[in-house]
Amino acid sequence: MRRRVKIDRLHLRIRGVPLHRVREALNGLGDQVLRQLADQESLRRTTGKQRIDTLQVNTIQVERAINAERLRTTVARALSDSLRSQVERGSPPEA
Repeated sequence: MRRRVKIDRLHLRIRGVPLHRVREALNGLGDQVLRQLADQESLRRTTGKQRIDTLQVNTIQVERAINAERLRTTVARALSDSLRSQVERGSPPEA
């Protein structure tokens, strides 16, 4: 079955990491998130359509000297883990 993920808007607040490194990390973030999601067994078992209006992601602590690839992977993992948790619960969080 074909799965589709559409993210209308993504707000990230990254402090302490140089802007050029953040920009480099964001390049390819979508592909990395999709790879992380593909590895989530529970998401492969879901059926039907589910809309998630707001996705809360926990704070991620990273060192200032983190490289772009590791930052990208860390953010992608946090997004996919939060998405998996939300899908497994079956409904959006209360505002």
